[in-house]
Amino acid sequence: MLKQRGYVAIPAVDCGDALKPFRSRQRDLQLLFTDIDMPDMSGFQLSQTVLAEQPNVRVLLMSGSPENHKRLPF
Repeated sequence: MLKQRGYVAIPAVDCGDALKPFRSRQRDLQLLFTDIDMPDMSGFQLSQTVLAEQPNVRVLLMSGSPENHKRLPF
């Protein structure tokens, strides 16, 4: 859906993979769209790591499990 709207999506298999494009800064990344449940850290932890390095990035957390909202610190 994002590609149809003209966005470039960079898929990642885990948080370490997701951090690579943010840390390389080869592109002006504007949005982190991540699941709350990730294999190596939570999506919330991932977002905090990205925001510490690039505070202007917008974050969209999502989940397929209704129980995940209990894991968020807000």
